[in-house]
Amino acid sequence: MNNINILKLLQKEGSGLDAVSIQEIHLGLRAGYTPQEIMFKPNCVDFSEIKEAVEIRVHINIDNLSILEHFGNTFGATVPYCVRINPHIMAGGNSNISVGHINSKFGISIQQVKHISRIAKNYNIVINGLHMHTESDILDAEVFIRGC
Repeated sequence: MNNINILKLLQKEGSGLDAVSIQEIHLGLRAGYTPQEIMFKPNCVDFSEIKEAVEIRVHINIDNLSILEHFGNTFGATVPYCVRINPHIMAGGNSNISVGHINSKFGISIQQVKHISRIAKNYNIVINGLHMHTESDILDAEVFIRGC
């Protein structure tokens, strides 16, 4: 099975693409996705990848206060972005894949929302979306309601 063929099929069917590396962005572009159909959700990548993603003009999702500050200092109001919030919700049936709990490395703590606002105001940057992911194995709708 070839990943690019699967991506081409998904794109043809109207799916967007989540990418966690610059290589995945390039693969998506080769598969026919437009930059507007790609959301870059990096975690622990070098800032050069984020800069390249901005140049390509994909959507950017930031999940770390220090990266958010660096992003604001570098791009100011010129590049809109999304923020990944960590809701501090332990969910699903497998603790090994839960990523929305308080000790997860993913997302900016819900308790640090005031810092997100301060950084956005300081750099006059535009938040155009919020992202939250708790786990892929959730069977209880109440988890989503608590997250919202």
